[in-house]
Amino acid sequence: MALPVELKAFYAEAVGEKVNLYWQTSAEVNSDYFEVEKSADLNRWSSIDRVAANQNAAVALDYTSVDLHPVNGPNYYRLKQVDQDGSFTYSKVVTAYFKKEGFQMKVFPNPFRNQITLSLNTETRRNLQLKVFNAVGQQMHSANIRLERGTAASRIATDNWGEGIYYLNVWDENGRLLFQETLIH
Repeated sequence: MALPVELKAFYAEAVGEKVNLYWQTSAEVNSDYFEVEKSADLNRWSSIDRVAANQNAAVALDYTSVDLHPVNGPNYYRLKQVDQDGSFTYSKVVTAYFKKEGFQMKVFPNPFRNQITLSLNTETRRNLQLKVFNAVGQQMHSANIRLERGTAASRIATDNWGEGIYYLNVWDENGRLLFQETLIH
């Protein structure tokens, strides 16, 4: 069975406040579209763009997409290459490391036992919202954090959390996702 496309190249590049994605095909047979998917943890994937394919081509074709909302740290991307009959294949995963200017955050230890420590650094005042979810989507912790300029540390007690995987997310006052981390207990 022939694949819908022959992918020649796929890469991601952090530029300014966004991540540019580029890919090239060397041939397309009955291809329908490309679904650009993103993950911050290589487990949960979400679609960020859908790009129409050329359907049938025997020449190299270039495609682009843009992630306008990258998270601080690694951003993982893959292409879902969909054929006209609905069959699909996934590309390899590519990574763009993104650092939001003026904000840095570290979470440790990871894996953790009884608590996690957050180290935050900002160049400007910020109001942040932090939430931690378990693997089934249950909210385990929520906090509003007001940061002054400089470095701050905060601890979260995790004594009553069971073993498993947790997802920590931090948003700014405009609802923009600034940081995402997968934690293991």
